[in-house]
Amino acid sequence: QSLTNTVQVFSTDVSMLFGMEKCATVSIKRGKITTCDGIEMPNGQLIKCNQNEVYKYLGILQLDNIKHGEVKTIVRREYTNRVRKILKSKLNGGNTIKAMNTWAIPVIRYTAGIVNWTQ
Repeated sequence: QSLTNTVQVFSTDVSMLFGMEKCATVSIKRGKITTCDGIEMPNGQLIKCNQNEVYKYLGILQLDNIKHGEVKTIVRREYTNRVRKILKSKLNGGNTIKAMNTWAIPVIRYTAGIVNWTQ
């Protein structure tokens, strides 16, 4: 709670708004997600407690750890959609390969070292 107070004080000092609609907490004790009441700010606002809602950090879904299955499903869907769009575009062979390398493949490459693709 003291950390949130520090962030709020700093934010008001530099004339920034503290984005309460984006804030949430997760209570983890001994590796298990537990219930919590949230955190009350000094101005009376309450930061809600998320127990099962995942959040996206740098494009990767997380909660207490990375949600590998959900990320794989999203990445597969996005990759196949992009490949289909490229193939429907009626580009010649060389431009099709360039389009795949620059637009479709980076979707998979971004998650390569983070998501377990071998399972």
